[in-house]
Amino acid sequence: LDDDFRIFSLVSEHVREFQPHYHSFHKLLFFESGNVSYYVEGETYELQPFDLVLVPAGEVHRPIIHGSIPYRRLHHRKTAVCRTHFYSVGGSVTDAALRSGFPSYSAFYRAYLKKYGGPPKDCRHN
Repeated sequence: LDDDFRIFSLVSEHVREFQPHYHSFHKLLFFESGNVSYYVEGETYELQPFDLVLVPAGEVHRPIIHGSIPYRRLHHRKTAVCRTHFYSVGGSVTDAALRSGFPSYSAFYRAYLKKYGGPPKDCRHN
């Protein structure tokens, strides 16, 4: 792994409906706890604690949360993926961060600053 790799611990404490979506990158998720099914390209999988879920780039997926047990998981993120989205698609830095799978702008900002030594707004092509 290079220094462009980050792991985020995410917790959804309230029942939330996730819309089907896809990414331009492979997604790796480590399921910690909750009562969750995971939909990937027409198949639904019942997750058990410590399951690993790999969703290839471009495949439609979404978690389905059942009940009130918090959905805890670890996600990986690559800062360079967001930078590529920002260069190629345009829009706001926040949009690029969220499209790239970061949980928030601030999570992306910290990772970007560490990787590139400056804030994300400085990377936009003119």
